[in-house]
Amino acid sequence: MEVVATDDDTEHRSTSGLAANEDAHIQDVSSAVSDESELESADSDCNDDDCDHEAFIQHLSTLPENGNTTPFASERFALLYTLLHSAHPLGERNLKFILHIIKKEDVSAPSLYQLKKFSLPGYHAPSLVYSDLGEPFYMNKPIDVIRRCFGDPDISKTLQRIPVSHSDIVTSSCSSLPLTVQDEMYILGKEMDALFTQVRGLVSCPSRILVEKPLCPLCEMSIQEFQAFIAPHPLKAKGNGKAVVVTPLLLYSDDLSGNLSKQWNLLDCWCILFAGLPRKMNHQLGNIHLLCASNTVSAVQMMGPIVSELCALEQGVEVFDEKTQECVLVVAPVLAIMCDNPRASQIVGHMTGRPSKFCRVCLADANESSDMIAELRTKASSMVEFAKISFANGSAKAELKTLSGLCDMPTPILKLTLDPYQGTPLEALHTLVLGPLKYFLHDVMSRLTKKEKEQMQAFMNAFDYSGFEVIPKPKRICNYSGSLVGRDIKAFAQMALFILEPYLSAGEKEVWIAMLKVFRIAYCGTLRTSMLDAYQGTCDAFVQAIKEHNPSMLKKKKVHLVLHLPAALREFGPTSGYNTERCEAFNSLVRCQNVHSNRHNPSRDIAVGFSVREHLTYVVSGGRYGPNNERCSPAIRELFKTTEVLHFMNGYTPKTHTHGEFGKLEASRKLQKLSDVLIYCKCEQSCALGCLLDGGHYQLQQHGAEISMDALGYLYKCTAGTKNATIKVTNCIKLFYRNKIQYGILHACFMERSGLTYCLIQLFEEMVGSFGEPILNDIDCPLLTLTKQLLLVPPSTLVCAVSICHQCSSSCTLKEQSNGQLLFKHDWNNDMYAYNIYCMSND
Repeated sequence: MEVVATDDDTEHRSTSGLAANEDAHIQDVSSAVSDESELESADSDCNDDDCDHEAFIQHLSTLPENGNTTPFASERFALLYTLLHSAHPLGERNLKFILHIIKKEDVSAPSLYQLKKFSLPGYHAPSLVYSDLGEPFYMNKPIDVIRRCFGDPDISKTLQRIPVSHSDIVTSSCSSLPLTVQDEMYILGKEMDALFTQVRGLVSCPSRILVEKPLCPLCEMSIQEFQAFIAPHPLKAKGNGKAVVVTPLLLYSDDLSGNLSKQWNLLDCWCILFAGLPRKMNHQLGNIHLLCASNTVSAVQMMGPIVSELCALEQGVEVFDEKTQECVLVVAPVLAIMCDNPRASQIVGHMTGRPSKFCRVCLADANESSDMIAELRTKASSMVEFAKISFANGSAKAELKTLSGLCDMPTPILKLTLDPYQGTPLEALHTLVLGPLKYFLHDVMSRLTKKEKEQMQAFMNAFDYSGFEVIPKPKRICNYSGSLVGRDIKAFAQMALFILEPYLSAGEKEVWIAMLKVFRIAYCGTLRTSMLDAYQGTCDAFVQAIKEHNPSMLKKKKVHLVLHLPAALREFGPTSGYNTERCEAFNSLVRCQNVHSNRHNPSRDIAVGFSVREHLTYVVSGGRYGPNNERCSPAIRELFKTTEVLHFMNGYTPKTHTHGEFGKLEASRKLQKLSDVLIYCKCEQSCALGCLLDGGHYQLQQHGAEISMDALGYLYKCTAGTKNATIKVTNCIKLFYRNKIQYGILHACFMERSGLTYCLIQLFEEMVGSFGEPILNDIDCPLLTLTKQLLLVPPSTLVCAVSICHQCSSSCTLKEQSNGQLLFKHDWNNDMYAYNIYCMSND
């Protein structure tokens, strides 16, 4: 079966307290990396406990001094510099004490003053700029970010230069649908170094184009088309023979609290990301680049200087490319703007109250056509409306604003070639998870009795969470549904129908099924271009179900915006490339930088901290700096690759397991017979499995040898799948066996004395109808049967854990225990299961 689916100011760590240099360098180092499993589940701020300060400080005392440590005085100085400017600082009082301890052992250790005064060569401080109203704030220029990234060997080699070819399945924003010959232009350099398309009046990003093969001048085209094809492109002429590289950018804007309490002291910030980075790298916190933040200048007012810089990037800037070892012309247009709905409306000049035209994307009327997509807004038509509003007075102006849904004047973002009305794609966290999902979940929970909530908690405790990255907490879900955060709702949504079905009416069930199908589309890791029409149908069905069963919800903007999800998928690819969960987590780093300053000038303190942090990362990664294009010494590069330093800088220990590698051993290293593995199965199917194991011999496909059930070996708890995620014993898993995808239960991991490793799998079989169609249950999940077929396969065949739920019947009982708690017990004689299409791991 295949399913797609405080201290004196002179010593404080703020730049405002450093004497004689207004732009002194206060550094903040952070490169918080997330693995693939964090991408889908982290929608809250990172904890300050993520950085292991103790292990890092112990590492300081064990360092040998290795000769050349350019640009630092020593390796110890480099680590202390990093400790001083970490993303989650210890505080100055703690730093002074640590330095005092180190000086007891090494009198040559640097002082806190020396560390503060040190500046890395090649560092560019943030610029003081002014908003359109003359309000000052500090900004890290995008051009500096681009120069660092193209000069960083680690980033430059992974940055996508040309579009990714694909047929039907799209996995990133660097893949899209093919354009016609008339829409395409090639810029030929050394081996066709770039590909451009004329969209929106200027060169756009390469993600719009599918590269299959170079265009042939002998194709059928008119003389004018051929001349236009062979004519030198203006950007190529501007590059003066240099290679031209297009690197589309993603803009992110949000507001956050500058206090640890996450209340009051509002800050607005702007960040950029590179859309051409692989998805896993693009969501690492170290690859989110802060442009500016301020507590006195709003995000809209900060747009003026930012847009001026971005317009220059659209024309192309010359930078050194570490990958090609030459200067290239980089064109960096804005692909999309990521933000929540109120901020998106502010950016595009749309009214944030309740105007008649309540949608920022189209002209839908809240009272008449909210259940369908109306005429789409465009930059040209909006500029006409802005002109009408600016010439009107009094009540006429108010009426025009209400009818059009636009503000008094256009925002600076309209100066970009990007059409912001279509370039602010639906953001799933705030639009869907904290929108309809939260509304309907709270509605169900608010009417349940105490007894029913206890029953629901029992159901959730008995649920199999195979394939879940975050496990929802039953008590929190049932008792605090009105104050749940996005992480909680996302986790529960993947199992909601299996738990809530007995408490839903037929109409509510229809709404929930449609809503959760939209949820899976909104959090897709891959996208089938052939299914885009079907995705639109799913979104339409959700809105129509709400119209029929809960029409009052139609006036909510978040419900209508769901209709624009397929268009965002078609234009920008899978939502995992532009969802904002990891950017929301980035807010904690901005907040921490503000907390550990004297707050005299938050905009400067935050901008300086992040610019130094990024420059430090650039230098220790091997980037060139200074007039002589120097690099850090090999000793420094190796130092910053050690586990302790990576753990401190990135906030976690990088996983080192590989595909097919066994995980933790059992406590006992005693040799076991394979026939005794049922005592390790830890699941109710042990009895049935024991019958199947009696005296069996099983053919191992990869090695072509029969393994006796009495073979001796060591038992392991878990193994690693192809997605670099741990698969535990008793998990339902997906495996690639005999050239096809199959599903089963992992019962044991076993290593023979000879060193060969095996996994014992019990297979599922898909239930099909008379015409070969899959049989679905009441919530549209395909049904499976747990067979008696056992496989002994190499761990390399395991792909990942998946969510497969027991299809409960009347024989599955709910019993009250002696302590008064309810316990739900599955009847394992019922071998029917359901493939959970709503789980985010079940692509």
